[in-house]
Amino acid sequence: MIKINFNEKRIFLTEDALSFLAEKNLKNAHIIFNMNAAKLVNFIDEIQVSDIQDIIIEGSPAELLQLFQDELVPITAAGGLVVNPSNEILFIYRRKRWDLPKGKLDPGESIEECAIREVHEETGISILKIVKPLLTTYHIYVENRIVFKTTYWYLMHAEHEKLNPQLEEGITKAVWVHRNNIQLQLQKTYDSILDLFEEMK
Repeated sequence: MIKINFNEKRIFLTEDALSFLAEKNLKNAHIIFNMNAAKLVNFIDEIQVSDIQDIIIEGSPAELLQLFQDELVPITAAGGLVVNPSNEILFIYRRKRWDLPKGKLDPGESIEECAIREVHEETGISILKIVKPLLTTYHIYVENRIVFKTTYWYLMHAEHEKLNPQLEEGITKAVWVHRNNIQLQLQKTYDSILDLFEEMK
């Protein structure tokens, strides 16, 4: 199963839609069979104005994911869930939501280099070490064009450093929060960030 976030809606790509619907017990869901390139853009337009919360698309998740990447405008990004020696997690505050630092891949850099650079630029932390890869998340948004964003997330370790939020990117806060006290941040964040913390459990 692959999940794609789109505004406040969720799109699930799965081999067996009916089994997935029964397992997840979704109340406001719609199933789509035989998705193809001709249907995709109309599908995006329709779900933007629909009251349906969850869309389940049946088929090969890998092939469906490739369809989205081929037919929409692909963007690659990377970021980090950063932990310090005091078991505190680094959060940023942007657009009235708590988030984790991330950003778009520059030409010629690796995914890992992008993740480290973006955390540094958005928070001011200069010494970072990637511990391991975490989830890859997918997100659709409309900004003059329909964008399909793939974000690679890494667990990172950092020492205590003074934080310096990147104001020009709309980041008004960068803070360390102890892992036991992150409930406030998780109440005002994105679905993909909740997925990351679920993975961390």
